[in-house]
Amino acid sequence: VTDTGYYYLGAKDAPIVVEEFSSLSCPHCYDWHRDVFKNIQDKIQAGQVKFVYIPLTNIGSFNSEPMAKANICAGEQGKFWE
Repeated sequence: VTDTGYYYLGAKDAPIVVEEFSSLSCPHCYDWHRDVFKNIQDKIQAGQVKFVYIPLTNIGSFNSEPMAKANICAGEQGKFWE
């Protein structure tokens, strides 16, 4: 978890930080994650990139506050990424 409370993957001191500001209910955010995230996974695993997920609760008509809260609760149980 970052100093500001967001969950991340990769090395804490990786030279590159990618912060994804995303809604769990937004189809466009899903498309980005599905299409772009897979291209940086190897760099995350190699310790070159630190990937930080920052949940947004409302984007336009997408209300994902309940989903974001559930995600945070999962994180508190060690299952944020699942």
